[in-house]
Parts: sequence; structure tokens; C-alpha cells
Amino acid sequence: MQKGMTKVALFGIDGGTLALVEQWKEELPTLKRIMEGGVYGEMLSTVPPMTCPAWACMFTGKNPGKLGMYDFLSFDLNRAKSRVVDSTDYSSVSLWKILNSYGKSVGLLNVPITYPPHKVDGFMVCGLGAPETVGVKYTYPPELKGELNQIVGGYEITVSVLLALYNQEDKCLKNSNEVLRKRVLAAKHLINNYPSDFFACVFLISDVIQHYFWRYMDESHPKHIVDSKYKNVIKDTYKKIDQAIGELILELPSDTNIIITSDHGFGACHGGFVLNKWLEENGYLKFNRSMHLGNINKGLRSIRDLLLAHLSPQLVHNIIKILPQGVADRINTSGEAKDDAFNLYYNVDWDKTRAYAVGTASGGIYI
Repeated sequence: MQKGMTKVALFGIDGGTLALVEQWKEELPTLKRIMEGGVYGEMLSTVPPMTCPAWACMFTGKNPGKLGMYDFLSFDLNRAKSRVVDSTDYSSVSLWKILNSYGKSVGLLNVPITYPPHKVDGFMVCGLGAPETVGVKYTYPPELKGELNQIVGGYEITVSVLLALYNQEDKCLKNSNEVLRKRVLAAKHLINNYPSDFFACVFLISDVIQHYFWRYMDESHPKHIVDSKYKNVIKDTYKKIDQAIGELILELPSDTNIIITSDHGFGACHGGFVLNKWLEENGYLKFNRSMHLGNINKGLRSIRDLLLAHLSPQLVHNIIKILPQGVADRINTSGEAKDDAFNLYYNVDWDKTRAYAVGTASGGIYI
């Protein structure tokens, strides 16, 4: 590092919402201190405003169009199949490569869509999108995975959203607390044993918790439950992340520049719009044959793709194991279809189709 240069630490709060931080800042001492001692403001997210592509855009400085990444899923028109995007989809130079090219070391912990890990001057522990399967290398250097497992007692990348999906809120909260505890332990170990010029750590539990507990906080939500024991869960999660950031700042050199950022905000969602259904009804999306079986398969595929967007292939594999045999037999451990019945666009008549939608939420319409 050049004389006079200070280090930089970036802490990402996935789904962090400034309006909530301002509302609760008296209970968020770390964020309050940084806001009052520096500058802050509301940023525009990407279009679409999702974890993927927002983090990838942030670390490349490119919008989704220039980056070529719009959603957790990418579509191969030649094969008529979807797949989960990963770091090989980066079409632009990342911040860590730029920093390395100027002789600066980097340390990345839990940044989404960084798997497979890049060889960097420093270290990389991949975040959302990385398989947690035994034998999969989601760190650089590779041996760092075993080291972290030993330090924290089994490193975990993501919270199990299945617990929330199946109304096991208490187990979901317990799991999120454990993931956060291990993340902080891992971060402290990395900061002290692998010092870097630029350090980035992303907390994903805020995104998961807001997705599945917003209705308990929002009195206007159609599924709101009055006086639920979960009504303060989101605020409590912000408080835990605030404490975690405060602890990690103490581990850093005192003159480190601190950046707190988010990929997108959060708000109430009272409904949805199925793009492909609208495209079909208006003649833009055409199918080859009766959609009775196709509708069943589309429903199953939608569940599969949703899981793949948020979970590791290993977790998807574990889910597949409890499915009826006739369904499970059609899907392999990576979540891809074994035959055309589970293709994302099974039955599509591509010669007559003028537009189609791809993605887990708002990946857009392809023409």
C-alpha cells in the first residue's frame, strides 16, 4: 500500500432499506454513528431491483444491460433451457480485479454471485449462489473452506428459506441467528489473519427475513396478523446486523474508511403478475400442444427454479429426495431436467412465439 493510503471496508446489508434505518436509528448505534459522522443517502437500485443482478452491477459499475445479467436465471434459447447464473457470467472486469491490477489486496466474504471463486490477491469466500455440497470449492484459496469450517464449527452460506416457506418461522429465525454468528466469527478470523486493502462482507439474512416476515410488521398487508410475536423480527434483525458491523469495525485498523451499502430496498408486496400467462393470452407466447400436462410441469418447474434461485444445489437435492418418486426421477441433483418434460419452456412453439419471460421474479421479457 502506498504511503498515506488507508484501507476500505464495505459492509453490505442485502435488502437494506434506508427508511427503516432512519426510523430505527436510535436502536442502531453503529449505523447512527456512521450516518452522523459521514454522509449518506438513498441510492437507486438496478432494474430489476434484485440481489442478482444488483451486487454484480455494483462490483462492475455496469448496468444489467451492459453486464448481460438480469436475474438469477439465464436462458439458453438454443437449448430452450434455463440455468442459474454465476461468476462466469460477468462480462465486465470486477472491482477486485481492478484493485489487484493496482497492487491492492482484496478480501471478499459472502458477496452474492461470486461462485465459482476467482483467483485473487487476497481471499474470496463466495456467497449466495455457491453450492454448500461437500467437496465443492467455494473459497479462494481452496483450503480456506476447511479452515473456516473448523473455526466456526461448520461454515454456512445461506439461511434455509424452506423453513419460512413451510411456516417454520421459529426454526428459520434460529437458523438465521446461527448463520449470522458464524459469519461474524469468520469475518473476525479473516480480518485478523488475512489483512487486505479492501474488505467486503455482505449480510444476506436481512433479505431473507424481510421477504418472509414483512407481513407481520406491515399492518396494511393483506396477510398481516395483529399482535404477532414476529412483528419486531425485522427490526431485531437490523439491530443484530448493526451490532455485527460494530464488532467487525473494531477489528479493523482505526483509520479504515467504512462504506455501508445495499443492493435494493424493501416494501410491501400485495400481489403478483404472471408475465408468461399474459403473453400467452395475448398471442405472443405459443405452445405446441395441450397444456394440461404442461401446466402441471410448469408449476413444478416454477417451484424448482424458485428454490434454485435461493438455495444451493445440495439443498435442492435434499428437497428432491422427499418428493414423490415419479417427480424426483425427472430431476437430477443440480436441479436441471433429465428430460424435456421439465424444460422451463417445454411445449413452446418457438417458430410462432414472439416474446417470452424468463426469471424468478422480474427478469423481463425477451423478444
